[in-house]
Amino acid sequence: MLNKGSWIFLSHSSHDIEKVRIIRNEFERLGHNPLAFHLKCLTDKTKDGKKELFDLIKREIEARDWFVFCESPEAKKSPNVALEHSYILNSGKDKIWSIDMTQDINSILYNVKKICTSIEVFISYSHKDHELIKPLINTLVEKDYSVWTEENIKPSSKSFVEQISDAIDAISTCSKRGFYIIVISDNSTDSMYVKNELDFAYANGATIIPIVLGSPHISTDILFYISRYQYISVDLLNIDYDLVINKIETTVKNKIRNT
Repeated sequence: MLNKGSWIFLSHSSHDIEKVRIIRNEFERLGHNPLAFHLKCLTDKTKDGKKELFDLIKREIEARDWFVFCESPEAKKSPNVALEHSYILNSGKDKIWSIDMTQDINSILYNVKKICTSIEVFISYSHKDHELIKPLINTLVEKDYSVWTEENIKPSSKSFVEQISDAIDAISTCSKRGFYIIVISDNSTDSMYVKNELDFAYANGATIIPIVLGSPHISTDILFYISRYQYISVDLLNIDYDLVINKIETTVKNKIRNT
């Protein structure tokens, strides 16, 4: 279920396909699922052909949450691109990034990496709290975030040291590129692994969102790290992660507006 990457719709002109392929490949390299329509049937000038194609594109737009507008002079002149943009905006989609295709390729790839910073989430918690955290994980996956948890590091034939190394790599990826959610509870405040993960995320400048489950005793070292962030309290008798989801969504949309 987890970390299968986000599904990203690339809206572009076929005239830019060479650069678009590079963008698509970079998203795939970073673990995501981009779609760039480049079909021979786009040349179909018949009314039925155009309707069939656009019906397919509309269905794909409706199924996706993340969009990248590949902006270029050719894209501005394209009727197909104009139709895509109009349908995306009129469908209420609001997680839309733009990439200037007139930039050099290194700048374009840098922008791809920046987009990935907003769609990856690592959740650090005690395994004893897994059932309490499942609703949060499921909601983030439904909203098409790429979610990492301890579940990504499955028991295997690897040595303990190798498994720990895999876990550090996963934390490193998300702490440098995305959100880091630390779940603080009576179980996790005593967890050495949670403390180590928090140390690593803090050192790498992650966007940290602390969640406090119930009313645990928070250790001094963890309190030091979360003191600069506004933590979110969750009542164990009425678990509701709406504030967490809203904070992530708001942060993402602010990043989009500021690009």
